[in-house]
Amino acid sequence: LTGLLPPFHIGALRRYYRYHTRTGTFALGDDQTPGRYVAYDEPTARYVQQQLTRTVSDLARRAVVPSYSYLALYQGGATLDPHTDREACEYTISLCIDATPDPQTHGAWPLHLLTADGEVSLTQGIGDALLFRGRYLSHWRDQLPEGYTSSSILFHFVEA
Repeated sequence: LTGLLPPFHIGALRRYYRYHTRTGTFALGDDQTPGRYVAYDEPTARYVQQQLTRTVSDLARRAVVPSYSYLALYQGGATLDPHTDREACEYTISLCIDATPDPQTHGAWPLHLLTADGEVSLTQGIGDALLFRGRYLSHWRDQLPEGYTSSSILFHFVEA
């Protein structure tokens, strides 16, 4: 999904999360990888998630409600092992809000999904979003090169 949020909003989110990462607001590491800063239901992400509920309902062709948001600010060397998500993640939007170097000129960090037709690798530029069903599709990321970063907000929804 391109253009899910206006570029001005993406830029504001990018600056906001860079600032809070620098000032130590977010924890480094979680159960899935030690190489990312994380925040569960951070208030700004939660606000954005509320605004996306109708869009996700329209795309999913089902009434959905937000379950939680998760900020994932990956650092160089980070990986994400293959996994499926828990019940609270019936529908997920992965929104890329930042990356260094710029993914348009240096290549984006792929997200891999295992579908019924085989492996699919998708890349996202800043501002691009992917809506998928992570409870049913195994997904992962290979190692992010040293010196690179990739920041996403994961918005999780369940059926109403």
